[in-house]
Amino acid sequence: MTSVVDTFLHDRDNLIPGSIPYRLSSYINRNYRLYCIVEGSTDISFYSNLKHINLKDNVCYLYGKSNVEGGGKETVISSFNIIKNIDKFKKYLDKYIFVIDHDYMGLSSTKININSNLVNSFSITKPYSFENYFLKEYNIKIIFDYLNIQDDYENFINLFNRFANEIKEYTRLKSSTIAVQQINNTCYDQYCFPYKKKYSYDDIFNFNFKNGRFEYNRNYLYEEVNSMRNYINNPNNYKANEYYRIYSYELVLNNDFIRGHNAFDFLARFLIDRHDIDISETNKGLYNTIVKLLDVDIEFMNALGKKIN
Repeated sequence: MTSVVDTFLHDRDNLIPGSIPYRLSSYINRNYRLYCIVEGSTDISFYSNLKHINLKDNVCYLYGKSNVEGGGKETVISSFNIIKNIDKFKKYLDKYIFVIDHDYMGLSSTKININSNLVNSFSITKPYSFENYFLKEYNIKIIFDYLNIQDDYENFINLFNRFANEIKEYTRLKSSTIAVQQINNTCYDQYCFPYKKKYSYDDIFNFNFKNGRFEYNRNYLYEEVNSMRNYINNPNNYKANEYYRIYSYELVLNNDFIRGHNAFDFLARFLIDRHDIDISETNKGLYNTIVKLLDVDIEFMNALGKKIN
C-alpha cells in the first residue's frame, strides 16, 4: 500500500489541502522568524512560553489537523520527510523546527520512519513528553513555591511516586500495544492484529484526592493490564512482545517515562482537589505563567541540524 508520504513525493506540487506542508507553503513568504511544527495544539502553549528560548515572538506554529492527516509524532515526521524534498521549502530549512515527544524510544521508536543520520533535525523531549517536565522534582518545588503550597510538597512527591510505581506495568504494556498499531499503519508486511482496549483512559484515571490519599479505578487498571498482557503474550504478536521487552529498561530507571498525560493529570487533579487551583491548559493565564517558571532541557534544532539559540 502506498504511504501518504510516497503520494506527496510522487507529485510534489499537489500537496493535500489543509496538511502541514500545504499550509506552510502559504506562510513561507510572510517573513516569520521561525516555523515550529508540533504534535498538537497544547504543545503551542507549552513551547511558546519557555524561558530558555524565545519560541513566541514572530513564530508560526503548525500541527496536524485530525480530519486531514491526523496529528502527533507521525504527522510531524511525515511533514519533515515531505518538506525536505521539495525545492520551494529547502531554502527555509534553517527556519523550521520539528518538535516531537521522546515517548519511549525516541527516533528509534516504531512511530518513527526516518534515517538515523537525520536525528538532529528534530527537537526531542528527554522524558516521555513535554508534560513530564511539570513532574520533575525540582519543577514541582518551583510550582508549589509559586502557588504558596510548600507545606504539601513532600506529600505530593510521596503520592506521585506511589502512583508512578502502580502504573509502570500499565505504561509498559500500553506503549507496546501502541507500537504495534503504528507498525500496522506503516509496515504492512509485519501486520499484527490490533489491540482492543477494555477501558478508556478516562474510565481508569478518574483521580480523586481525599484525606491525604489518592483514588482512581484500580480494578479497571488491573483488568486492562491483564487484557494487554494476554495480547502481548499471544504468539502471533511477536512484535508486541519484542517491544514489551525493549521498553522495560527505561521504565525502571525513573518516573520520566510514565506517560505524560497520566503524570500531568495526576498533578492537575491534586491541585484542584486539595487547593482549588486549576493549572490545566484551559486556564491559560496560570498555565502559561507556570510554564515560564519551569526548567526544561530540550535542545531546539532546526531542520538542518543546527542548534537554535
